Amino acid sequence: MNKIFFILAVTLLSSCNYSRMKKPLQLDEGVQKITSPDQITFKMVNESVIQPMCLSCHSEAGGNRGGLNLESFDNVFKNSHAIRLEVAGGTMPPRQKLSDQHIKLVTEWIDAGAH
Repeated sequence: MNKIFFILAVTLLSSCNYSRMKKPLQLDEGVQKITSPDQITFKMVNESVIQPMCLSCHSEAGGNRGGLNLESFDNVFKNSHAIRLEVAGGTMPPRQKLSDQHIKLVTEWIDAGAH
C-alpha cells in the first residue's frame, strides 16, 4: 500500500507544471535574423515579451495591478515611451528580468516608431 501511495504521489508531483508567470519565449530564428529595427513588428514584441512577461499584471485578467493595461496595440503605443524607460532601465518586469535580447527587441521596436 505504501509503495502505491509513493508512486502515485511522485507521479502527481512530477506532473505539476504550474507557474504564475510565464517564461518569455525564446526568440525564434526569424526574430534573431532581424537586420534592421524597422523589421520588428508589434506581433513579435507582443508574442515574445508582452504576453508572457507583462500581462500577468498589466491586463484585466491580471487585475491590472500594474495600473497600465497592455492588452492592445493602442495602449502599448500610447505608453511606448514609459514602457521603453521601464524596460531599458530594468525595472519592468519586477519579478523576472528580461534577457538582453528581449530588451533590445522592445527598445529597438519603440525607437523605430512602434509600428
